Amino acid sequence: MSTHERRQHERKRVAGEILGEFQITIDGKTYPILDVKDVSISGVGIAFAHKVEANTNIRLNFNAADLKLAINGRVAWCIENRDPLHDVPATDAFKMGIEFDAKTADHNCLLFMAVRKYLDDFE
Repeated sequence: MSTHERRQHERKRVAGEILGEFQITIDGKTYPILDVKDVSISGVGIAFAHKVEANTNIRLNFNAADLKLAINGRVAWCIENRDPLHDVPATDAFKMGIEFDAKTADHNCLLFMAVRKYLDDFE
């Protein structure tokens, strides 16, 4: 089964730099997220410096001037990001898909609405 088939909602690609700071907390330690690639109400795709095993519980933190959110989730998948032209590890070492906890649906929706203006072809 492919990653896309398990998604509950269509992901929208991030088209610009989001004004706000994203971090991920794993086992009580907080790390910066290198880049947010795409987002939906039920999950997010990110670039991250470290490999994280699938099914690891995480917390996604988003801090902006007018909004602070902490969203629980789990790593759905994590793969090495390779430069396709040179077949070497890319600078944003790993690509990761995070599935949000459905119990935090209100926060999931708030995050999606907060970043909607940065999404490619959001209607």
